[in-house]
Amino acid sequence: MKDYGYAWAGVLPAGQEAAEKALEKGCEVYRLYSDNTEGLCVDTKEIADHAAKGGMLGISKESWMVALEKENYLKAAEMSMEDDYGMIDGIINNGLKEDKTAEVKAPETGEKSSIMDRLKSAKAEKQEECCSPKKNKGEIEL
Repeated sequence: MKDYGYAWAGVLPAGQEAAEKALEKGCEVYRLYSDNTEGLCVDTKEIADHAAKGGMLGISKESWMVALEKENYLKAAEMSMEDDYGMIDGIINNGLKEDKTAEVKAPETGEKSSIMDRLKSAKAEKQEECCSPKKNKGEIEL
């Protein structure tokens, strides 16, 4: 936008189609001019006319954020409350990522254990519990 001659950072650059959709959602859409001025668009005809002349269009950042919050207010609420942004899933604050992975990890090693290893370990423990090792003749128990 600076190359075009417009410097205010309070608008997001937009193409004609995006600007028309934003206007429908209630966002403030501006005709941007190379002398660092702007004019508010009131209908899609103004957007189309300005775009046809090669002019740039911009959407007010503030009105865009308000429109996004209205559109998906639950996601906005969750993002403001969530501890782990990798867990944006419709459940507000379902805990830190570390808490979730701790449930999956084996308590002794801190790593995820395989089912086969756990089965072999359980079988060996059961074998030790039920059957004492047989002693050979001549062995003395200490």
